[in-house]
Amino acid sequence: MRKQIINSIFILVVGSSAMAQNQFDFDNPSIEPVNDVLKSYEVVSNHSVSVLLIGAEYSYEQRLGPYASLIARIGATPVVTSYEESQSQDTYTLNYSFKTRPTVAVEPRFYTSMQRRNKLGRSTVNNSANFVSMRMECGFGGVRQTQFCLIGAYGIRRASEHWFREYTFGLDYQGVLADTSLPISPHIQFRLGYSF
Repeated sequence: MRKQIINSIFILVVGSSAMAQNQFDFDNPSIEPVNDVLKSYEVVSNHSVSVLLIGAEYSYEQRLGPYASLIARIGATPVVTSYEESQSQDTYTLNYSFKTRPTVAVEPRFYTSMQRRNKLGRSTVNNSANFVSMRMECGFGGVRQTQFCLIGAYGIRRASEHWFREYTFGLDYQGVLADTSLPISPHIQFRLGYSF
């Protein structure tokens, strides 16, 4: 059953990514700019709503410089609450559980490939570039009412004028207030959103 759920999630991510690529032309350099925002090769400020595989968020991204921004988020995101490995003679078992909780987060972000994409003639509209970030997240609920996470990540963002998708990979440190048996866990996230 767990294998079917993981396969379904994988198919959903790959399918929605392929559909979004074809439908919204995220990385098509031949798109003509329709306003000054599309002509920009630097970070722009925006509001957005996005869905994760589990959860949803509202975000505001404030430009701090040509390639840096600060993002404030509020929503509901998943968190791993327990993690257990076991190995017998021929079997390896990984058991974990997670839940969705209300969160607020602040995320400084630096876009590392915006200049390079510009030189190659690729779209940088709506902050379409690779980035590194350090998200500080505070979640509410669970056995202990407040949980703190620090997530260091590398991400890939591809966008059209309004639609965007992001993939992030990194490490998630569950702070001392967390009710989890694993303080450090891998961070993998897919986000599909609309900015305005």
